Amino acid sequence: MWNEIASWQEMLTHRPDLSAKTIALYTQDARRFATWLQSEHPGLKATEITPIDAKTYRDHLLAKRFAPTTINRALISLMLFFDTLDGTNPFRHLTMIEVVEPAPVALSKTEWNAIRRCAEQLVRRDHGLALALATLFRYAGPRVSEVAALQIPDVQIGARRGLLIIRCGKGLKHREVPLIQASPAFGTDGVIIITYDEDQRAGGLSGHGGLGDGGHIATAIFRWPRARLRLPAAAWQRPRPKWA
Repeated sequence: MWNEIASWQEMLTHRPDLSAKTIALYTQDARRFATWLQSEHPGLKATEITPIDAKTYRDHLLAKRFAPTTINRALISLMLFFDTLDGTNPFRHLTMIEVVEPAPVALSKTEWNAIRRCAEQLVRRDHGLALALATLFRYAGPRVSEVAALQIPDVQIGARRGLLIIRCGKGLKHREVPLIQASPAFGTDGVIIITYDEDQRAGGLSGHGGLGDGGHIATAIFRWPRARLRLPAAAWQRPRPKWA
């Protein structure tokens, strides 16, 4: 089996999508399995390994108290390795270790007030950009990369309602967050004030231990400087909404 692992390692080095660290981890997992196999079943060939042997090895890693992520990576490494050999892949349909993710912890009111105060102190210098980003992250729940990719057409505001469009989220997922316009009295120069409709259409964050406090929550999304978005000048010559 050691010769097969060496050949597989050589094959992996020609894959441009794999880093040297990833290749080292893959081959390390394969060598650890070969060492275990040699001690448990001396003389057994790689093509003679069965799904029962694969399950036994997974249970062995569990008994050795390896982290679930380490075990799952090892099973994936071995599945990729046995794909290069003749015969049935014993690791192809082996059940992975399921990891239950902890529920997200919301900011306390004290923590949120401290963040908001810091953002409000920057209003004169950044025209409210920090405050807009802070409230958007807290109440609408987008990722940093999703906010960085926002363009003006992605924020669609009508007479009473609007839509925040995430065009390329994590996993290439398209997502739309419904928005409700707040009172024009909250508007300031260059700023769009909206409220986030925190209901089931938006994921029901408040009902699942999320970031919001429930109900319709005021949120700000700012019309950023043209230089920040690198938009053509024509995009900034549209009529301004009466409430902005």
